[in-house]
Amino acid sequence: TPAAAVAITRVSDSCYVDVNEAWVNLFGWSREEALGRVSKELGLFPSSYDEVNSIVAQTMLDGKARGKEVDAFARDGKRLHVLLSTEVLTINGEEHILSSTIDITAIHEAHRLLEEERARFQLIMDNIPVAVGITDAKGGIVAENGVLARIWAGEMSLNEVSNYHQYEAWWPDTGKKVERDEWPAAKALKGKASTAMFDIQKFDGTRGAIIVSAVPVVDEDGNITGAVWIDQDVAELRKTEEDLRRSNEELQQFAYVASHDLQKPLRMVSSYVQLLQRRYHGKLDGNADDFIGFAVEGADRMQHVHFGVKRAAGEHVFSVSDNGIGIKKEYFEKIFEIFQRLHGRDEYSGTGIGLAICKKIVENYGGRIWLELQEGKGSVFYFGLAANPKKKGGKSMTSQSIMTGPVEILLVEDNPADVRLIRETFKDFKIQNNLSVAKDGVEAVEFVRRKGAFVTAPKPDMVLLDLNLPGRSGMEVLEVIRKDPETCRTPVVILSSSDSEKDITRCYDLKANCYITKPAGLDEFIKIVMSIEDFWLSIVKLPGAQGRPRTMS
Repeated sequence: TPAAAVAITRVSDSCYVDVNEAWVNLFGWSREEALGRVSKELGLFPSSYDEVNSIVAQTMLDGKARGKEVDAFARDGKRLHVLLSTEVLTINGEEHILSSTIDITAIHEAHRLLEEERARFQLIMDNIPVAVGITDAKGGIVAENGVLARIWAGEMSLNEVSNYHQYEAWWPDTGKKVERDEWPAAKALKGKASTAMFDIQKFDGTRGAIIVSAVPVVDEDGNITGAVWIDQDVAELRKTEEDLRRSNEELQQFAYVASHDLQKPLRMVSSYVQLLQRRYHGKLDGNADDFIGFAVEGADRMQHVHFGVKRAAGEHVFSVSDNGIGIKKEYFEKIFEIFQRLHGRDEYSGTGIGLAICKKIVENYGGRIWLELQEGKGSVFYFGLAANPKKKGGKSMTSQSIMTGPVEILLVEDNPADVRLIRETFKDFKIQNNLSVAKDGVEAVEFVRRKGAFVTAPKPDMVLLDLNLPGRSGMEVLEVIRKDPETCRTPVVILSSSDSEKDITRCYDLKANCYITKPAGLDEFIKIVMSIEDFWLSIVKLPGAQGRPRTMS
C-alpha cells in the first residue's frame, strides 16, 4: 500500500500549514512551495474542486471523517486518481482540516480495463447464438448468457445433476431417452469432456435438436470445481441437412433422366439413320447419301464403344475396349501371367490373377486371347473362340450339340423403336429364335407367370429386360422372375439405357446374369444383339431349351 500523502490546511483561509514527504513525492511541489498556498493555486483538483469542497463542508458540519475517490493532477500535469479522506483537527484552538491522499491510479486503471473487458465479454455473451454457461461442482448453473431459455422455450432451474431428468431428450440414432448422467455437463463433473447431439422436447411442447459440449473446470490442486458448457440449437441445421439430402436425391434422379430418358431419343435417331444408310445407300440420289452420311458421322461422335463381336476365319472374335491408362507393348505377354502386376497396390487395386484366369478359360476351349492398343484411347482385349469349339480333352461344343431347338426369348421393352431394331437385326442376320414382346412391367409379370392374356405363352428360355418400364419397373420384374420357382434359373440380360452405378449394382444384387448399356449407334447395337446370340444362344447351355426343332422367328 503506498504511503498516504498527508496535509494540514487552516479552515479560515484553506492555506496549507504543513505537508509530509509522501505529499511532496505525489504532487511534485516542495514543502516550502506549498505552505501558505491553497490547493486551487497549485492546480491539484481542477476537475474536482466542487467534490473536494463538499467533502470538507460535510466534515466541518458534523465532525465526521469523510472519504471519496477524486481526480487530481501533479505539478508535471500527470493525471492521478486518488482516495481523499478528511477529518477535523484543532491546533491551538483553531480548526484545521487533516487530509490524507492515497494514490490509487494503478488500481483505478486496472479496474477500468477490467470493466471494459467485462463489457466486451458481456456483449459477446449477449449476442452469441449459442448458450454458454458455468455449473458448480454439484451441476447447478451459476452463470449463463440467457440463450438457454430461448433454446428450451422456458426458464431453466438447475441446482444439481439430479435436476437434469426434467429435460426430455433422446439419442437421435436409437431414440433412447437421455439419462441424467449422460449429459455432457454431468460427465464433465466426473472429469470427462464430451460432445453429444440430442433430439429434445421443449417446455412449450415443440420438438428441437441440440448439440451440447462440456469440459471440466479444475483448480490449481486438480480438484473439479465445476464445468463450462455450450448448448447450440441445430434444428435449422438438421432441416438444412434434410433439404440437402432431398436435393441430392433429386439431383441423382435428374442425372438418371439425363443419362436415360434424354439419351433415348438421340439413340433412336442415330440407330435409324444408320439403318437407313445400311438399307438404302446407293439407292437414292447422291445428295441423299451425303445427307445421311453427315447425320451418321454426327451420331458416331457421341458413341462410346466398350464391347463387340464379329465372325472371322472360322471363329467368333470378341473385343473389350476401355479408355483407361493403357498398357505398354513390352508388357503384352506379362499381364497374362498369374500374379503379375504392372502397378503397386497403392496405385491401382487388383490381385494380378484376373487376366490369367481369362487366358486359362479361353485356352481351355481351344481359343486365344490377345491385346492391342488404341492410340490415346486405352487398350482393346480380344479373345477368339472357334465356331465349333472343343473343350480340351472333350468333345465338340457346337451350337447343334448344345441345343437342337429354337430358344424362346422374352423381350421386355416399352419402346417400339427398340423392339423394331431387335426384330430387324434378327431378320438381317437370320437369327432363328422365337421372340416374344411384353411392352410394360405388368405384361412381363403376366407373361412369365403365364396368366391373363398369356396363359398359352411359351415359357421363356431367356429374358431381355429394360429397366425403365411403365406399370412395374424392370427391377420389380427381375424380382418376380427370381422368386418364381419356374423361372428362377432363367437367364436375364439387362438391356438398358441407364449406366447408373446404382442400377447396375442393384440388378446384380437381384441376380441378373449380365448388364448391358444400350449404345447410341446402330452398329454397336447390332454387335450387342449378335454377342447375345453368339454367347447366350450358341455357347451357353440354357435350361429347358434342348430337343426342340429350330424355326425362324
